[in-house]
Amino acid sequence: MKLAFLDALNGRFESELIGYRFVGLEITPVDTSAGAEAITGAQADAYAISGARHALDRAVELLADRATPDYINSIKESISAVEAVVKKVTGEGTLGKGLSKLESAGLTIHPALKGAWS
Repeated sequence: MKLAFLDALNGRFESELIGYRFVGLEITPVDTSAGAEAITGAQADAYAISGARHALDRAVELLADRATPDYINSIKESISAVEAVVKKVTGEGTLGKGLSKLESAGLTIHPALKGAWS
């Protein structure tokens, strides 16, 4: 019942061009349902990796604070989630080494994205 209500609110927000969506139980400054679904999907995908799940949940909390949103630390938490996933997948101890290992296995990472993560 709760999810249906939040989905209805998100639909109304979208139709009224309101720049917020519910992500879980947090209302966040995300202006499309696709953006909210991407965040929710990432949280679901990271469920099995506790460090990634915690970092993504914290990133949403920091973003959703309407009085004083902390964009910088939200981004840092998001990168920490990437790092947790890369460490889990590659077994490497750092994000940089893990990304290098993924690239040597054939994964293409855009240089600007890799630079931003590093």
